[in-house]
Amino acid sequence: LEARTDSGPTDERADALGRMARICAEQLGDPARAERYLRTLTDIAPSREVLEQLLGLYGDDQARSADRRVVLGRLCAFGPPWMRRVVALGHMLLDHGERRWTWCLLSPLVNVSPPPADVKQILMELRKEFEKADNVAALSPQAAQAARHPDDDTEMTAVLAELGGLVPGLGYGTPEDLGAGGVAKIGESTALGKSFDHVRELLEAGEAGIMRAQELPAALAVLNGDVPRVVLKTEFLQLLGNAELAWVFAYALELARPGHRVVASFAEPEWPLVPAALAAAVGFGEAPPAAQALSQRIREQVGEAQRAQWAERLAALKGASPEAIGVRYAGGMFESARRLGTIAAADLRLVIRVISRMYEEVPKPKTVGRIEEIDEYLAEVPPLQRLLAFAASPEFGQI
Repeated sequence: LEARTDSGPTDERADALGRMARICAEQLGDPARAERYLRTLTDIAPSREVLEQLLGLYGDDQARSADRRVVLGRLCAFGPPWMRRVVALGHMLLDHGERRWTWCLLSPLVNVSPPPADVKQILMELRKEFEKADNVAALSPQAAQAARHPDDDTEMTAVLAELGGLVPGLGYGTPEDLGAGGVAKIGESTALGKSFDHVRELLEAGEAGIMRAQELPAALAVLNGDVPRVVLKTEFLQLLGNAELAWVFAYALELARPGHRVVASFAEPEWPLVPAALAAAVGFGEAPPAAQALSQRIREQVGEAQRAQWAERLAALKGASPEAIGVRYAGGMFESARRLGTIAAADLRLVIRVISRMYEEVPKPKTVGRIEEIDEYLAEVPPLQRLLAFAASPEFGQI
């Protein structure tokens, strides 16, 4: 059984690791060895059950408080309950002096009236300290790398950047392509322009411009030109405070970077079609119907030798259908951008609010009477669950 913990298919390894952990804890009386198996199991197949077993092993031992904090943060990905775990994690973070991180996680509780008694005073103090402040000082190329979702494949991004150079005119290139109206450049000398440039410089994102539009099909759009540009709907822009602007600028600049913007310059529902078309064009299978014209365009404008080189570089993706490759990559890119925005804002309450303003289908947050009602709200919006899980993770805390 132990031999199976080191090699083989993931599901078989996970089963062997779980069984060995139980044997060590329940029959051999060896909690240290059980912990090693459980920690390995959380790396390859994390689950609520395994994380709760680890918490049980740590108990209230103060010497294991750092380990308990990591496991409790990981458990925030397996709600409900979400907010009760967040409160417990917040208390632990405060004990370690992590005030900004604590505010980021506990800030949604501002919408609970009256606030839970065990965090009422903490919330008042942290709100006074952080509510009007963004967290852009934490942004850097390293932060962007830390925010990258596993499905946001770096080799695919690099190939897409090369594709954009070889096949001009992919996606929307001008405001007119978008059907935008009342378009105006946001000048570099304005407060908004300076804020955007500051975030751009911190991320070392290269040249980029920002515009506003009275009429726009979405709250935000990315244009794929020689110099990428971000267009924000004026009505949306006017609603944003400092931390919300930080979220939007970091999010938009991640979508506008080379490779990503080849995808993000299409209408959002069409994002998966671009990597799907590329995967089909390099021979990974048939493109979904909506991506076939683009796939044919790539074949016509990119030589066979170049496509063969791309196929070799993307070989790790082969085996999945082009449609699945497209959905996975576009979703990962989306998550990376949202995560980077969450680092820049470091305030989950405002992250929730800005996303609800971007998408009509996301319900607006409201004042509630019980902490469990925030869980009920999160249950309706899976992307917000994932952002909370990221914000509670040790990776977020290391940025």
